[in-house]
Amino acid sequence: MDKTPLDVEADEIRRRTRRSLLAAGAAAAISGGLWKWLNNWSQIDSLNAPFRKALDFNAAVARGLFREEVRAPEYAWSKAVRSFRFGNPGFNFAMPLQAIRLTRRADAFTTDYTPFALIKQLLERDGEFNEWQDEMSMSFGGFGLNYAAVGPVRESALDYLDFALEGDGRSAMLAVAILGGLLHNYLNRMGRASTDQEKEWQSNERMRCLETLRQRYDRPASPQLRAIIYDALRSATAINCPEPVREGAKKPLPTSLWTMKWPSSTRSVPPTTSFQCSPPSSTRSAGNSQLQL
Repeated sequence: MDKTPLDVEADEIRRRTRRSLLAAGAAAAISGGLWKWLNNWSQIDSLNAPFRKALDFNAAVARGLFREEVRAPEYAWSKAVRSFRFGNPGFNFAMPLQAIRLTRRADAFTTDYTPFALIKQLLERDGEFNEWQDEMSMSFGGFGLNYAAVGPVRESALDYLDFALEGDGRSAMLAVAILGGLLHNYLNRMGRASTDQEKEWQSNERMRCLETLRQRYDRPASPQLRAIIYDALRSATAINCPEPVREGAKKPLPTSLWTMKWPSSTRSVPPTTSFQCSPPSSTRSAGNSQLQL
């Protein structure tokens, strides 16, 4: 690299300086004239016409680039983990972890939508589809789940619900609600009949949920959580639950609930009972009052 200093004459330096100053002055004069010219235009919607036309052009370009036809479709949060007939269930493996991460946010349980909505959707027992076959016809219905594919995800979700039940806050109450819903044998979508394989894994899953609720009911808990667990176990004795679930749900509940009998009577409801209530001391002279039930 040649580091020899350039030999520039003084006259050349003066000429270059003059040219630079003249170019800068011309640029300033042209810019000032252009700005004055732009500001002399009439205004459209409180903005000079050239600026308004430039904004309208930008808006037209934006509408063309971000119109509804080219934007990615938006779905409800609950569809983030929905099963598809021909989809890859591998995506759902990451959803329990994402739900757990979301529970660590300070606002995770301050709204109606909570991370447990993802867990609940993961534990749906069948899938649904809405598909266009052509421009004029659409098919919709339900389909059974391949437990070999979705089983590990469901087990992970149930494991997290077991962990959530160790607490005593809103997360534990939401976990009870999800587990209690799994105890019932609701009809499949579109009246689809369950296969023997579905009945087997769903029965095993119900018994696991029932055992989880029973064990938590036997441990110390706040009155609110204990009442919610009691309600879930009580609802599991309904006719829409399988026989093993109904029998297992009765065990932790008071025996008197199942052995109570009304006195023999032709009435379809228990007879009226009267209670003697003493009035307050300030109104004792008014006499006794009787409360009819």
